[in-house]
Amino acid sequence: MCIRDRINSFLDDGNVPVLAAKIKQRAGDKTVQLSNKVEPSDTKDKVIVFFKSQPVVITPDNLHNVVLVSSMLDSPISSLYHTVKKVFAPLLLEDEKWSQGFDPKLQSLLSQLEAGLSSVIRKQDPSQRSSGREDSLGGILTPSDEFQYWAEVAMSGNTLDTKERAQLFQTLFEPIARDYGNLDGFSLDEGLQLVETTNDAVDEVWRQGEFDPYPERRMQHLLDVIGGELGRFVQRKLCGHDIWRDPFYRVREALQRAISICDKWILLCEKLTGQIWRTDPMNPWKGEKLSLIHI
Repeated sequence: MCIRDRINSFLDDGNVPVLAAKIKQRAGDKTVQLSNKVEPSDTKDKVIVFFKSQPVVITPDNLHNVVLVSSMLDSPISSLYHTVKKVFAPLLLEDEKWSQGFDPKLQSLLSQLEAGLSSVIRKQDPSQRSSGREDSLGGILTPSDEFQYWAEVAMSGNTLDTKERAQLFQTLFEPIARDYGNLDGFSLDEGLQLVETTNDAVDEVWRQGEFDPYPERRMQHLLDVIGGELGRFVQRKLCGHDIWRDPFYRVREALQRAISICDKWILLCEKLTGQIWRTDPMNPWKGEKLSLIHI
């Protein structure tokens, strides 16, 4: 079936609900392939899917009411996870208009779906499958993802030692895990204090000598992820100020506190990875000093 036939089938046949487009590259040439179904693939094809919300013939009058569009990058699981986390969970769980009429049982199931997809992404990370080590970073996009990772290992680790080690990390992260889960409720002053408690928590995790050390690559990633989370927190708080209309002293104080949060975390990371951990007798930092210039 040629491209035109696949397009016409989608438009003219109510029994054809999907039109999927993906780019294939062969011998330096790129072509667009169309299909009336989303085909499983081991490659990381970038796919755009047009699909109907009703089994009808598409016309100029119903086009914008019936046809939906979704993109698929990396994998179906990853795409579904990010769609749920970034779009549907905030709308259905947090937005007052929709959350009030949404069954609490379904809200719970949606939260479980998000957590379950995140767990699957972490377990499917190629570095973990190939090496079997705990330095997998798949799905670790926020500090909460890292804290949840250790909670999962504590529940489903392969050995008792693995579970107990994960439980220790989970316990050491617990004070800041609650804080990062409720970060939007923090003031800038509380955010500055959180930087200190975060520093203490990651230092305890790195220096623990009861179990095998925390992987350096994983800690580097976590420090970077925390920096990104703090940077976004600062941006959200500053969005509450109108720099052109609010009183000057309020804007100045907010900017000063915001800068202090970013500067303090950058300096603490440099001190930990450039001085304190580098000379730790149990778990010396071997890599370069971490510089978080992007927050």
